[in-house]
Amino acid sequence: LFVECACRELLYLARATEQAALRARTPREYTHALAETVTASDSVAFFAEALTLTRRRQDLAPLVERTIERLHSEGARAYASQVARHGWRSLRAPDESSRRFWAVAIGVILEGYAMGRSPEALCAEMLRVLGEQAKSTGEATRLRLVDDAASNSNEEG
Repeated sequence: LFVECACRELLYLARATEQAALRARTPREYTHALAETVTASDSVAFFAEALTLTRRRQDLAPLVERTIERLHSEGARAYASQVARHGWRSLRAPDESSRRFWAVAIGVILEGYAMGRSPEALCAEMLRVLGEQAKSTGEATRLRLVDDAASNSNEEG
């Protein structure tokens, strides 16, 4: 029952995270909304406890596996939708971004809980480790102009 509750709570958190990120207009706002929502909840730590129980109770492994698969597939879908909606240029495939986000979230939150860190500190650490996920159309254009200018000056020199 504990593992089932933990899995359900994590999926509820994933939905809440997706909802919070819908208001983002830039990739940076999007990543911040995700990290802030995930670190404000105990659901990831609760799920991590369920993972350790599953190690001793292999009959629970299929439930955990389905939860993780759904977490990744829904995360990839949500991220791909945001990228398409805003015209961002993703630095990774949506599936990679989703898997990376949740792996970082679980790791940072577990470490942070062990060290007694605040949700704000956990969020800051997640943002630091995740780094940039995508570029907005305007950012990509500006970067290309800088790159073009730099390569022109190198050719002249």
